[in-house]
Amino acid sequence: MRKQPRRFKGPAIWAALCFLAPCLLPAQDASPAPPLWLRLEEAKQALRDRQLGEAVYIYRDILSRAEKRGETVPEAEMGLGIIFKEEGELELARLQFLSAWEHAGQLYVPDDRYTILYHLADIYSLTYQFREYEKVLLQIIALGTGTENSLNPEIVAYHEAMYLGLLRNGPDRVFVLYRRNLENIQNACSALGLYYYRTGYYRESLRNLIAAAVSTVTVAVEFKRQEVFDYEFTTLSAFILQCRRDPGLAAYLGESRFYENIYYLGAALFALGEVSRARETWDSLASALDFGDPLRDRTLGQLNSPYVEPLLRTRE
Repeated sequence: MRKQPRRFKGPAIWAALCFLAPCLLPAQDASPAPPLWLRLEEAKQALRDRQLGEAVYIYRDILSRAEKRGETVPEAEMGLGIIFKEEGELELARLQFLSAWEHAGQLYVPDDRYTILYHLADIYSLTYQFREYEKVLLQIIALGTGTENSLNPEIVAYHEAMYLGLLRNGPDRVFVLYRRNLENIQNACSALGLYYYRTGYYRESLRNLIAAAVSTVTVAVEFKRQEVFDYEFTTLSAFILQCRRDPGLAAYLGESRFYENIYYLGAALFALGEVSRARETWDSLASALDFGDPLRDRTLGQLNSPYVEPLLRTRE
């Protein structure tokens, strides 16, 4: 089961902070108010220090001052969304992130657009709004490929080539031939791949999972070549074993959900009737994981008696 966010015990206090704080600001004295960018840094520091009430107060101060000038500060909207999400006030968080996204063109750091969208996707997942979840993940991929509202045809063709290569030649050959660092959209591809598997869209699942996995391999190979300039990927099992010997790479593979992506690559291949490719994929994964690893046990279970996992009930 997915871990649910911690519920905040005093919603009335949060409501007061959010909607009444601008009215409670102290009277202005003769000294000039600090610039908004400095107040943003103060709010971020308060958030890092877990002084959530102080952070909310500063963010509302920023928004109040900006509103008087006919402006807005999407970073403050995003900051409030992060706090509400952490405290389990998911609807308040959603509204803040939507407001931040509406003014995303004014962000000081353009990559914060991905932060906003990933938080929105997480909220839709937590609240079982899976169609909205899918839409936001697709929006992230479109944003990352420079097309804003649709998928880049070049990227679509590239993913299709990897998909066909996987079916024809197996995972080892695909990871030898293809290199692309997806950067900000890698996690969206991974999440979409799992979502499509759980909803029965196995071809779409494969296309996204292989894209995410190739991106992880690309980053890891580039890192390995800083140590061994002529390092080359050989086989999936050898690659995993080599990465697991390096604490940094081992952590990266875990954070990027690489092992889970490979497991579901095999699962989607099996669901499409590609039994030999599925077994090849699962065998590579199982042989590289430690004894007692839950994912290794699941993979061995698939090798012994493969099955298609139950479909997700979307509650929509």
